[in-house]
Amino acid sequence: MLKPTKLANAAALVAVVCQLLYIIVVAVAPGLLYWYVDSMVPGYDLSAVKSSAAINYGMAIVGLILMAISVWVVVYVVVWLYNKWE
Repeated sequence: MLKPTKLANAAALVAVVCQLLYIIVVAVAPGLLYWYVDSMVPGYDLSAVKSSAAINYGMAIVGLILMAISVWVVVYVVVWLYNKWE
């Protein structure tokens, strides 16, 4: 039987770390992010999503908090259902 709280905590932590890495890449080297996406999906027109605007760090923090909460709740519910159906 899986422990929902522990798994939800771990998943939320991994999601927040990935989001932080994404924010750092966009802040430091936005061209690298576009290169990576272009290499993963060749031929996709990225001109619509390219922006020279600076990162809004307040919104980045809000995004981190929302990411952590969303992932935690979803993983908790999935594990709870998994344990109920086991």
